[in-house]
Amino acid sequence: MLIEEKVTTIYEYTEEDFKTIIETKMTTTYICKKCDSRYEKKENAFRCEQKPITQDKGVKVGDTVKVTYGDGKGDLARVTKVYICNDKEGHYAWEKYWHTVALVAEFLDGIGTRVLHYDWYEVV
Repeated sequence: MLIEEKVTTIYEYTEEDFKTIIETKMTTTYICKKCDSRYEKKENAFRCEQKPITQDKGVKVGDTVKVTYGDGKGDLARVTKVYICNDKEGHYAWEKYWHTVALVAEFLDGIGTRVLHYDWYEVV
């Protein structure tokens, strides 16, 4: 797990332009190395890192995939990014996609790009 520490200092300026420190506080954030989720508690980040990465089809940047769900279904797309989904992915179904491999792909016919979860494409 990664640990990010930030120091925040709140100042007050007087009419004479003197700066007085009102408050200084340290915040610590714990970050899952697999999916970059951020937690206030070390235990939660540790628990996140214990969850295995699944649904890796071995796709790499530059590979071609066929879209099987949603916009562009049936079209071919070139992979521009491969990443691990975190707890913010999918909104309504984040647990389904959490720590799974997802892609960003650009359609070969130039109509745009989209995110593809593991169940939205097949390897060509």
